[in-house]
Amino acid sequence: ALTIKHILGYLIQFKPIIHHGLKINRFKVLLNILYIWKLKKFYNSISVEFDNSQKSIFYALHFDPEASIMARARFNNQIMIITQISQNLPNGWVLYVKEHPNQYELYQEGWWFYLTTIHKYRTKDFYDELLKLSNVKLLKYNIKSKDIIKQADGISTINGTLASEALSFKKPLLLFGHQSTPFGRCKDVFKITSSESCLDALKVIKKGFIPDYSDFNKTVDSYLFELHSSSHNDVQLLIEYLVYDYHKD
Repeated sequence: ALTIKHILGYLIQFKPIIHHGLKINRFKVLLNILYIWKLKKFYNSISVEFDNSQKSIFYALHFDPEASIMARARFNNQIMIITQISQNLPNGWVLYVKEHPNQYELYQEGWWFYLTTIHKYRTKDFYDELLKLSNVKLLKYNIKSKDIIKQADGISTINGTLASEALSFKKPLLLFGHQSTPFGRCKDVFKITSSESCLDALKVIKKGFIPDYSDFNKTVDSYLFELHSSSHNDVQLLIEYLVYDYHKD
């Protein structure tokens, strides 16, 4: 990988790695590359294939560390959220949990600096804690989330892109961070703020609830816009627009 060659180059030349003004331990980065490889292997050994013969709720883990849940969401402890769903899940149902597709790709160019702290966010103990819950199963890493969304009976997330996919497929959606995403404004979305509201939502879903989501397109048009990856001007224009609107008021 380019990152490994990149780090080895620093080691050979005895050059310090500096990121955001901080010196980073080169040996620690290499050790954590090995750490993430081993952790991925461990996850694959304890995960299962999706079984559509069982009633299920699907929760896709957010990438950690991530500002959208750590800084913007009131509910951001993912173990606590998964535990809450598990405790309120109808008898015989399964809560499928799947790791984020980028969580094990940190050794790639542009991602390696996350390796300095990855051991604080993902550990064997993290997964073991989830598997202590009898109705929770970890899904294979290579399964596409969209395929699970189509078959699951309900979808849960804090504020991830999973929400838009659940709305598109008209799946019942439990949002634990509805204040931090425009999709929290959509009709028939379950806004989870407590164990009681989680239980109430799951009771409704158990009865075969089919959401409306007739305002989904309106929400997209009102609060979202497209950024072109090939252009650096879109972000600048957005900032100028927001600053102008702020001062105008």
